Amino acid sequence: MDHVAEFELRAWADDEFIVGHILGSRIIEYTHLEECLAIGSFAQDEMAHARALYEYTGLRDRALDRYVFFRAADEFVVTPLATYQPADFPELVVKQYLYEVLDCLRLQAISERSGRQLQEILPVMRYEEHVHSEHWRRWLQVLATSPARPRLEQALQVVGRYCGLLPWQPSAQVQTWYGHWRPQVEQELAEQGLTLGAAASVDWQQPFAALIEHMQSVFRERPEVRLG
Repeated sequence: MDHVAEFELRAWADDEFIVGHILGSRIIEYTHLEECLAIGSFAQDEMAHARALYEYTGLRDRALDRYVFFRAADEFVVTPLATYQPADFPELVVKQYLYEVLDCLRLQAISERSGRQLQEILPVMRYEEHVHSEHWRRWLQVLATSPARPRLEQALQVVGRYCGLLPWQPSAQVQTWYGHWRPQVEQELAEQGLTLGAAASVDWQQPFAALIEHMQSVFRERPEVRLG
């Protein structure tokens, strides 16, 4: 595997891991039991996708643990959107909808130029991401046609700020699929009379650093402990 391919796959894994971690923290916040279960299931899916991608690039067992739990926040290669911690349910719906559109574009682009081993894990990921995408699209439609629409519109403005340039120098392949993201989202939203907020320069690094510090704290205290 060449360096560029490894970098892109590990960046994808970082996104999946962080999205799953943030989703997993939300399962106790809502009184709607079925939605809590769905969020927990989706979080587990994202974590599994992250592990599969990390392992494909050669990270396994304790090496994988240390890669995730001993890196500084600025060593993670993530999209700002993946790091966003929603303030409420409408923001969560918007974030996950936007991320799933992005993820489908990335999955399609990588599947077109991946090797046989990676092709073996992509069908499961593709199916699960489709389920996620449809779930969040449905919630977007529900909120858009409910009394919560004004809050949804506010959430689109807030979360849209995190949909700008990538914080690293992307390859030509990444630039292609990433460049299709906002136009596709904006077209879908326009069909419902909705508008995505303009991308802006936001301080996502500081909240992300706090998130990583908290996430890594237990493992850093007892890195020798093994489960199972």
